[in-house]
Amino acid sequence: MHAMSLHLILVLCFVFIGIPGLIWMLHSVMANSGPGLAENVGKGPALENPARNQPEQPPAKQPEFQVQVPQPVAKSLSPQEIERKGRARAKLLDAKNLGREVGEKLDAFEKHIAVWETRTNALLADETGRKLADSPTVVDQADALLSKTMPNRLAVANLRSRLQALLDPVESALRVDDGAYMPTPELLGEIASIERTATDGNRQFELDHAVLQTLLTDHGNRKPSNLTLAEAIAKQRAGVASKEAEELAKVKTKARELAAEKIRQAEAEATLKIAEAEAYAAKILGEERAKQLKAQADQTKKKLQETADAEKRKVEQDSLKRRAEDPAVQAKYQALLAPGSFQFNSVQGGSFRQSERPEPVSFGDLTRNHWLKDAKIFARALSSKPHIDYNWFNDRPVQAFPKSAADWARVDQMLEEFRVLGPVWVEMKLLRP
Repeated sequence: MHAMSLHLILVLCFVFIGIPGLIWMLHSVMANSGPGLAENVGKGPALENPARNQPEQPPAKQPEFQVQVPQPVAKSLSPQEIERKGRARAKLLDAKNLGREVGEKLDAFEKHIAVWETRTNALLADETGRKLADSPTVVDQADALLSKTMPNRLAVANLRSRLQALLDPVESALRVDDGAYMPTPELLGEIASIERTATDGNRQFELDHAVLQTLLTDHGNRKPSNLTLAEAIAKQRAGVASKEAEELAKVKTKARELAAEKIRQAEAEATLKIAEAEAYAAKILGEERAKQLKAQADQTKKKLQETADAEKRKVEQDSLKRRAEDPAVQAKYQALLAPGSFQFNSVQGGSFRQSERPEPVSFGDLTRNHWLKDAKIFARALSSKPHIDYNWFNDRPVQAFPKSAADWARVDQMLEEFRVLGPVWVEMKLLRP
């Protein structure tokens, strides 16, 4: 279109101004337009403005307006606040480090338990144990050592859970690190209490290992017995149980004899006085008055009998109390007498209660829920797992479940003794009612 317009202009110029005028006009245009137009004269479309063939450029983007949000200015802490925050963090770190040390001691505690169980279980049946089984004295020493009430892995797991519960707020406060929380003396004291328990337990296991090693060293050259150490211990326990039963029977017999003797003395004195009173009444006051006096004498005799019976019961009760106070007797029943969380508030297979704080077992629960019904159920109550099919665990010092006839004879005797001593232990507050 631009080429046609240029041609039309040239033609019109040629018509009106002639050739000389046309040449002059072209010369003026080329002089004013620069070399580009001169080069494109006569080339048709090349006379067009090259800028028109370029694609249109988008308009330059104007900078957007941005809203400046004021940033909060960090509050500067006073020297006192900085110091308090530092002290809080130092105490938190102390508590965390103490917790880590206690955790390591609990690891060692658990390892001691595993090593002790492995070693003693093997000793009860292997050749080394047979070398100790030949001497009654050595068997007694081994039994005293191996039958000690020792902490179990469940007890360590409970300590570990308790420790972590105490450390949770400490670790949370260290993550926040705002100085708002500082461990209390009570919390640090409870962590220290767990540490003492772990330390005492580790020390006791180290001592027991040393005693056991001395026993093995001193008697390791003996000829092996035909009995395993477990069999020798069971055999010796059966004899001890028999002796204990005889001693208990003797105590009861002695108490009855003493009471009976006092009763006989009281009856003799009462009979003599009554006879004298009856004779005097019949002689002086006549038959009717004598009958009245005889009735009074009978009443007096009845009261004397009641007094003698009460004295008999007191003697028996004192004897039982002395036996109930014997530490050696109490040691046999720590699975029930020691404070613990597990409670026998249900029959076997029921839903048992965990007390909020450690406390003794209820004698009433044991009686109502048939735990004292027979030796088999009683043996379960003394063991770590009162019901074999349910994951309920007695967290007190427990005993192994009986295996041999001698073990069962000992449990029979213990059940009879516990039924008798249980009410006494309730009065002593070693058992709950």
